[in-house]
Amino acid sequence: MATLSLLPGQDHLEKVAKTHDPLRGISEFVWNALDGDALNVSVEFDENALGGLQAIRVIDNGSGIRPTALNQEYSQLGESWKKHVERTPKYGRAMHGKEGRGRLRFYSLAGVSRWDTRFFQNGKLQSVTAIIEAAALGSCMVSDPVDVEGEQTGTTVELSRLKDTFDWLVGDEAFQQFSAVFAAYVLQYPNVVIEYNGRHVSPDKIIARKDEMAA
Repeated sequence: MATLSLLPGQDHLEKVAKTHDPLRGISEFVWNALDGDALNVSVEFDENALGGLQAIRVIDNGSGIRPTALNQEYSQLGESWKKHVERTPKYGRAMHGKEGRGRLRFYSLAGVSRWDTRFFQNGKLQSVTAIIEAAALGSCMVSDPVDVEGEQTGTTVELSRLKDTFDWLVGDEAFQQFSAVFAAYVLQYPNVVIEYNGRHVSPDKIIARKDEMAA
């Protein structure tokens, strides 16, 4: 007797993944990095000759994503390993993502997302690449792990074949909105550095507001 699994179709996955706020999509990848015990997270933009964006990258120095975690995260919509974990494994920071949808949030921004991740497995530094196409959200191509040199773990998420110019994402207003999302986190964990297009997120405004309220 065979057991059949009901898998969500592309239409359903698109509804789950779609967001009208590109910054929210980018923020999801930053939250994933922070949940992965990253101390440094950087959002970078590649501009083309006309001033539009051709790629967005989120780079972190977290613990990386092991193949077992990749398999769980990409095969179970809405079932994240974070669901039953309150604190990050290494630094004990508060977890954010618990719905297992963040990996699909690139859909409204780009045609393809690529994860290049490094992690320690059995005492060896290894690397894995995972790729998801917007046209086939139900499939994730994952490379076999390979041994690599070095000591630094971490993950780079690259969004390419962007669906719009998104030139406003490199402006001051976008940075202010992004900072508003993460300033409280940096205030709570001051050893965390979050950078957006070369500018550091600072909790100074939140501190100033608290001082005004206390006065």
